[in-house]
Amino acid sequence: MKRLLLSVIFLMASLYTFSRQEKKDIASLQSALQNTTENSEKTALLTEISLFYYFADSLDKSIAHAKELLALGNSTGSKQATDAGNIILGICYGWQNKISLSEHYLQPYRDITSVQRDTPVYRAMFGWYGSFYSSFKKDYDKAISYAFKVLALQQPAESNKTANTYAFLGDNYYLKGDLLPARKYWKKAEPFMHTNSLLILNIGKTFNWKGPEGDSVLFYANKALELTRKDGNKKVEADCHFYIGSVYLGRRDTREAESHLMSSLSLFRMVGDTYMTGLLLNNIGEAHLLRADYPKAFEFFDESLKIGERLQHKELMLVNYNDMAVSLKSNQDYQRALSCLSKALAIMGDSDPLKIRGDIEGNIGCVYLCLNDTINAKRHFNNALSNSGHKGNVQYLGPLINNLSSIYLLQGAYKRSMELVHDALTAARKGLDSSTIALSYTRLGKIYLEMSKDSNITNRPDSLRNLPVALLQQRAAVYLDKAANFYQKKESYEPLHESFRLLAEAQDSSGDYKTALVNYQRYISARDSAINLEKIKEFAELKSRLEIEKNESLAKARLQSWLITGGVVLVAIVFIFSLYRRKEKSRFNLELSALKQEALNAQMSDHFIGNTMDSINAFILQNDQEQASKYLIMFSRLIRKVLENSSQRLIPLNEDIEVLTSYLELEKLRFHNGFSYSIIIDQSIDPDHTLVPPMVLQVLAENSIKHGLAKRDYGQLSIKIDSKGDTIVCQVADNGTGRQLTTDATGKGRKSIGSGLAQRLLQASNRNKGLVSFGIKDMVDSNNHPTGTSVEFTLPHISIE
Repeated sequence: MKRLLLSVIFLMASLYTFSRQEKKDIASLQSALQNTTENSEKTALLTEISLFYYFADSLDKSIAHAKELLALGNSTGSKQATDAGNIILGICYGWQNKISLSEHYLQPYRDITSVQRDTPVYRAMFGWYGSFYSSFKKDYDKAISYAFKVLALQQPAESNKTANTYAFLGDNYYLKGDLLPARKYWKKAEPFMHTNSLLILNIGKTFNWKGPEGDSVLFYANKALELTRKDGNKKVEADCHFYIGSVYLGRRDTREAESHLMSSLSLFRMVGDTYMTGLLLNNIGEAHLLRADYPKAFEFFDESLKIGERLQHKELMLVNYNDMAVSLKSNQDYQRALSCLSKALAIMGDSDPLKIRGDIEGNIGCVYLCLNDTINAKRHFNNALSNSGHKGNVQYLGPLINNLSSIYLLQGAYKRSMELVHDALTAARKGLDSSTIALSYTRLGKIYLEMSKDSNITNRPDSLRNLPVALLQQRAAVYLDKAANFYQKKESYEPLHESFRLLAEAQDSSGDYKTALVNYQRYISARDSAINLEKIKEFAELKSRLEIEKNESLAKARLQSWLITGGVVLVAIVFIFSLYRRKEKSRFNLELSALKQEALNAQMSDHFIGNTMDSINAFILQNDQEQASKYLIMFSRLIRKVLENSSQRLIPLNEDIEVLTSYLELEKLRFHNGFSYSIIIDQSIDPDHTLVPPMVLQVLAENSIKHGLAKRDYGQLSIKIDSKGDTIVCQVADNGTGRQLTTDATGKGRKSIGSGLAQRLLQASNRNKGLVSFGIKDMVDSNNHPTGTSVEFTLPHISIE
């Protein structure tokens, strides 16, 4: 299969010649050859016959006629016959893996830079060299250079063959690690190969599945997955599930990740891909590790390790030994954890990636620290820090530095311990790593507390040598209180009870017995919560699983009901609306309630609901049940989330964006993709921990679509959210007709209801009115012609933490 994929450029390059041969019967060609005495005609006929057999995969017959062609050229002095004979012999011997013979015949033509466009033999040669360097030599730069030569020889009308060349270029750029050019050429091939599941998946693979680009990976992987149901390509189907599962695993959605990874595992086993089977077993183990199901995680890692040992695949063996050790350490089986890590070090050579070595050294240090072996722990932590594979990775370096600091603290080296903690704290603040910041506060509190107990002031940092004990205790309490507040918000019970214990100790030492008693009681409560944490997690997972199963059952039931009558869903929506109104009256004040109701009516108008249901019904009439189900579930979730969010004064930004995205996708469906949109959030804003009033962005988006974009053949909607000091600045812009043209067309000249509603929602939802602003700008070009409308408003930057 690999050979066929890599040789597609060669087949494409000679398709023109082959199409000519199909029109002639081979017998008539041979008959014509016997009846001619004209050397030029013999050359043409021998070339056609030889290429005919080549494309029929009869390489020996092709070689026989190419030799006749070469003999004719040598005897008559015909350069055309000699060149054609040499080139055909070279590419035929190449596919027979007779590389030295192939090089012998093709050597004189390797550096040809200018040939006639009507010479398909030369295109075949360039195509062969491209495939040769890609498949056999792994020299992707040369493969790419020959592909560009083929591209230069192709006629404008040869669009399908050009698409294959673009696909080949994408393959080789991807193989050499240049993802952006790979995506560029695969996308150029897409219009002509839009039903090719492998090509569609390849585009998705050029995006980073670990970050914000994960949505792009999901889009292309799901699109390719749909195509595999038609073309039956099990290998691509397996890859689709693998990339979808990887995205969800990176987002810690372990249930969704495991579902796709298990599907991928089954398919890779079916097609006999042993390495991918081993890799998937490891990934599924990671999902169980994230759920704290350590014994199950260990089982998957162990099975993956056995495959790595059978294949002698060093990286697969190393990652499994490391992950097995993590699961064993978490289960307090320290000796077996050390055994796994020691085996990993034993098989690791000096040339292995430093990142893997750093992970293993750091984990060995953690195990020794759990065993109170500070000497070995310190040695391995320093080894881990000396590796450059994790340079700049705060999530890796922060805990490692703090662990090393704790060893110096145990040895009474307060100065060095504090230096390390401040290093970790500086890196964590720069990388906005709140977990490491809280851990560093705990360490600082403990250092100040230990210094207050130690009468030997020479071990302190110079600036703290003459500081009174009471002040040391006070500083310890300040840092420990900060850490406890963070862990309490995160419900991280294990580090929380340690912070409360130390805080109570510091307050007790300073004579604040009343507050110390309160924090000691908090320590007991948090400790008990930590002890029962596993049961709480199990209960939460069970509840989540039941909720997922319940939602899936409800979604299927709604789809079936719609397919039967088309009216049950509308009844359900009306019922949900009535429940919402009753609930809303009891929870919010009259002014905000009225505004929310007004916004809800604007968003969920009868026109929007009716048109959306009509669009879904169209999919049903076309027997496209998958699309019908997709949009029906999206519609149902939108209704539910809008109702849930409308009952809140503030919600997390990520939830508001999720609702907005679903709304815009349904609007695109209504308008038959008559507009596009983009949502860009400043990297300094954490959407999960930033609170905003709900509905505002959606109301403004609906306003842009209704008054601006609906009057365009194709519109663009842009939503940007930036951070500015203590505020966040939101902008909703469109390239619609603008307010002036809308006013001229309607003759009414009134202000948009949507923008006024959004402004009132902002004022009602935010108590700090001074940080809230709202403005509308008419955009124009250099000739003062309207080019759209931009609405910009500011909000106070409210963080959950």
